[in-house]
Amino acid sequence: MSQNLQIFNLDLSANSSHFPLSIYSSQSTIKMSAIGSLIFCNDCGNLLDRSVGQDKIKCNVCGCINKDTSSKTVVTHSRPNAFPSALKQKHSTGQNLAPEDIDGQAEIDTPCPKCEHPVMKFTTAQLRSADEGATVFYKCPNCGYRYNTNN
Repeated sequence: MSQNLQIFNLDLSANSSHFPLSIYSSQSTIKMSAIGSLIFCNDCGNLLDRSVGQDKIKCNVCGCINKDTSSKTVVTHSRPNAFPSALKQKHSTGQNLAPEDIDGQAEIDTPCPKCEHPVMKFTTAQLRSADEGATVFYKCPNCGYRYNTNN
């Protein structure tokens, strides 16, 4: 038994180049006018006002009389993996860092005064009053020599 799958496009915006919604149906004819509790005009696509208990709603734009389907119950089914968890995505896209990447020290191309290693690691701290410069703490990654300067 083969079915012909038809695709119907319902444009939900005033500008037809934005926000198209495709509706798939195996029926030969379908006239879609509701999505959830929102009801749209079958002729012009305008969002219709809420019903006041009548079976028909008149479109304020084109005057078309539309069937009120807002009282319909819509039941949907989805799989747990249909909506990916943002937390799982963050967890799965995490990076593995080596311990030397976590030390929080920046590097500067200044030779060590003790062993002449070409690179020093450094951190800064504001130890004096706010109107004075920060203190820079240097450490040689080769020999461990430490010193500081007041900027």
